[in-house]
Amino acid sequence: MKIQAQISIMFSDNGLDIQIRDNDSFIEFIDLHLNPKQTCQALSRLGNTPVETCDVIGLEHVGKYLETQKLTFGMPENFPYDKELAYNQARMNCPEGWEVDNYFGSQDSFFTDKHGLHFARATIRRWVDKKEGE
Repeated sequence: MKIQAQISIMFSDNGLDIQIRDNDSFIEFIDLHLNPKQTCQALSRLGNTPVETCDVIGLEHVGKYLETQKLTFGMPENFPYDKELAYNQARMNCPEGWEVDNYFGSQDSFFTDKHGLHFARATIRRWVDKKEGE
């Protein structure tokens, strides 16, 4: 599988940090740390240098495209601006196969329509397979 990858390499007194990200799925799927000794070994071309930590996450999304949409849903009259309730309401109204973002801090997260009904808005996301040739 070929992906559009991005790499970040950061040196510090604690060693070397490397992150690798799939640009299409917006997933940082490798987070690697080498201590100072391991960093020197790797830079001196010592093959198969052990690393201090290596976290691999989100592999189920690597090689896919990220799609996002806005989901608007009603809120109870007594709790128009409750973030925890909004997240639960969003999960109940989220279409199958999508995930709800738990962020309700933007200006348009909560609003009241002209009839006085309370609504909330959340970002939903899903990862879809790439088509041939993409």
